Amino acid sequence: MSSTRPTGDPRMTVDRVEACDDCEGEMPHSVTIEMRAEGASIFSREPYRVAECLECGCETTWRMNNA
Repeated sequence: MSSTRPTGDPRMTVDRVEACDDCEGEMPHSVTIEMRAEGASIFSREPYRVAECLECGCETTWRMNNA
């Protein structure tokens, strides 16, 4: 599968097969790493791994920096 992100988009996209709780099986997912602001401060940005199921659209996020 190929990425549908526009050229110049700073997010890295990878399509891969992962478990989906909603679909109850292994389904193709679009996985990105995104910098997201936390709380009210626009200067507090943390990396998140975002996986979106390409079958049902369910999105799962994990904070990558728990320090």
